[in-house]
Amino acid sequence: MRATTTTTAGHGGPAAELCGGIPPATTTFFDGTYIGSFTQNVSASGSGCRNFPVAPALTINNGVARFAALDITYQGYVTPDGQLTMQSPAGQTLTGQIDPYFVFRGQTTGRCVYNAVWQRKGAPGGPKAGT
Repeated sequence: MRATTTTTAGHGGPAAELCGGIPPATTTFFDGTYIGSFTQNVSASGSGCRNFPVAPALTINNGVARFAALDITYQGYVTPDGQLTMQSPAGQTLTGQIDPYFVFRGQTTGRCVYNAVWQRKGAPGGPKAGT
């Protein structure tokens, strides 16, 4: 399979406006809905950060990723090598890597810190359609 790469020049176009600034080279290869399968709260003791067993769905469309949890919305870009970096308007980040099996392993940082795993819906070995 070959990834389709998109580069943005000039002012960055609509995707850059969504996420603020000019995006890196992006790809549609990883587009889809990723279903959360695991979340671990690794925040400091006494931080008051909530525990939750599974992360909400993460979507990637035209190389632009979106994810919302705990009243925080993240947006960012996935690169042709599967690196994903997202940021919220308040400065929290979600960074990680999508592997060849369409499994995304990432970590959010900010006041609360979580490790999480998502699998692209319909990917081999992942959640089946309708689940």
